[in-house]
Amino acid sequence: MRNGLLAMLWLGATVPGVLAQGGGAQTASAAPDPELAALLAVLQEETAVATKTRMNSDFVPGLVTVLHGDELLSMGAETVWEALSLVPGLYAVRDRGGTPSVIVRGTEFPFNSGNVKVLVNGVALSREAAGINGIVLQIPLQQVERIEVIRGPGSVVHGDFAFMGLVNIVTRQKGTHVHLRYGGDEALSGGVHAAGKVGGWEMGLTAGGLTNDHAPFALPNEGEEDRAWGTASVRRGGLSLTAQGIRRNWESAAAGQTATPQKQQHWALDGRYGRDLGGGLRLEARAAYKNNLFSTATSRFDGDDVDLGVDLHGQRGRHAWLAGVGYNRGRIDEAIQRPPAPPGGTPVVRSILDGRRNVWSATLQDRFDVTPSLSLTGGGRFDDYSDIGDRRLTPRASIVWRASDKNILKLQHAEGFRAPAFFELYAGGAADQDLGFEVNATTELNYVHRRPHTVVRATLFRSRIRNMTFVASVPNDFESVKSGQAQGVELEWEQQMGSALKVLANASWVDQKDNRTPAPADGGPSLLRRSPAGAEWLANVGLLWRVLPATVLATHWNHVGRPGATAEARGYDLVDFAATRHDVFSTGLQLRAGVKNAFNTDVRYIGVRPNGDLDIGHFPRRTYWVELAWNR
Repeated sequence: MRNGLLAMLWLGATVPGVLAQGGGAQTASAAPDPELAALLAVLQEETAVATKTRMNSDFVPGLVTVLHGDELLSMGAETVWEALSLVPGLYAVRDRGGTPSVIVRGTEFPFNSGNVKVLVNGVALSREAAGINGIVLQIPLQQVERIEVIRGPGSVVHGDFAFMGLVNIVTRQKGTHVHLRYGGDEALSGGVHAAGKVGGWEMGLTAGGLTNDHAPFALPNEGEEDRAWGTASVRRGGLSLTAQGIRRNWESAAAGQTATPQKQQHWALDGRYGRDLGGGLRLEARAAYKNNLFSTATSRFDGDDVDLGVDLHGQRGRHAWLAGVGYNRGRIDEAIQRPPAPPGGTPVVRSILDGRRNVWSATLQDRFDVTPSLSLTGGGRFDDYSDIGDRRLTPRASIVWRASDKNILKLQHAEGFRAPAFFELYAGGAADQDLGFEVNATTELNYVHRRPHTVVRATLFRSRIRNMTFVASVPNDFESVKSGQAQGVELEWEQQMGSALKVLANASWVDQKDNRTPAPADGGPSLLRRSPAGAEWLANVGLLWRVLPATVLATHWNHVGRPGATAEARGYDLVDFAATRHDVFSTGLQLRAGVKNAFNTDVRYIGVRPNGDLDIGHFPRRTYWVELAWNR
């Protein structure tokens, strides 16, 4: 406790000087105690993503991983999607069209980024009911301050589709940044960020784009793509207004075939207002409008929605509570899907015009500090859907015990849910009232050991998924009768070795099974089987070495171990190298270069078709890149 108080006092006195000189600079004044300097990272790493109340990421209920943009850039990562492979239990994959996704804890879902809710600055930029949000993961890391990741359900606070996990991308809010990057696959990208104050208003603007004539599609397809991203924000006092959007255009085909232009875009307007009411109460209101368009050779979705909500936060004595209500009005202007025809069958076209979904929700959560070191959190959520009925209770309960200054134990049970996407709900032409909510019930036991320069985390988890929505035996229909399970362990280690070397390492193992694959040919029941698309073993080792005061070398090894029966279906190992030189020619100018997949490994992602067949995509191999950036 004494060290923590001294560290906070020292933080207030010295951090402004450090920031003023840039991330790679050293201040003239040294910390009074080396251990106190190491504790600064603990104090600064706060997040509100788990409870909507800012807390240290190790103290929150459940599991929250915070990835920092500048560190990720030093390791050579380019997009949010690439960075997610550093999170234990998350497997970053692509579909055949190059759209990024993730598989969480071994259970594959071929849409909505693996049934992971993706937020940008706290706003769900994409439309989960359409089954699309993958391109949001392609936001460049040069414009990202940090990434907050919840492993496991987050629906009590974040609602529908925070099912297998949640990613909140926090973009840069301060300073000035410009970058230009060129990749060996002929990808050219760049971006700019600027922020400042005008007449009492805090203002920020970010814009970026990419063009690539040899985009990463599953071989033998070749093609091109272009992407654009932008955000603009103004803030004054408790009021903030934000506009943000992302777009991807692409086309690909095998040699000699005609490519079909494809498009996905999301944009949103978001307004928020917070006000302290006194007596430990704070009111926060939000209103958002978003528009989504998705168009490929087989699918199209065009629609918008409006999201409104009010949260009341209370703090009195040992209690910190949250009460919130929300309303979402979703509209489908047009939706079309052309699924592959069954063998010998007739092609089917599913079409929706003017589809609507209205959702009312209510959330209640309470954290009670039994003692200064023991906290209990309980919460529940109610949701009512106009097209499929209500989900009366989504629960969450957790215990956080700070056994000492260095050791924390956490136990949580929580549920996540998702409503049927439009192509499931309207498979027969009209809304299917028999479809229900998929539910992920997960129990987690987490241990955190933190000392100056060292962090160790260990997690045991057990998940049970019920009412899984999948293709029915009746053609062109879906049913909510499947089930799945997963249990495993996740280990993490961070070590700062002196002032020059940092080691990041983690490993995870999962035993996953579900019964979505077809029944045996002899007519027996569908059995629980492991999904061949997910990874049984995942591991990462990252090294950041400051060889000179202004030069950082980095390497990252990523292991993917799949339980495939053939060499093609089994996993692979990727190794990346990167080098960064700060203050090249002038202060703030950075030069980075590196190589991805340095040993030219054959990268294979697996998709499982409804009939159980495997869709194995081979992707381009080694690429080189160079980047020039300026920060102030």
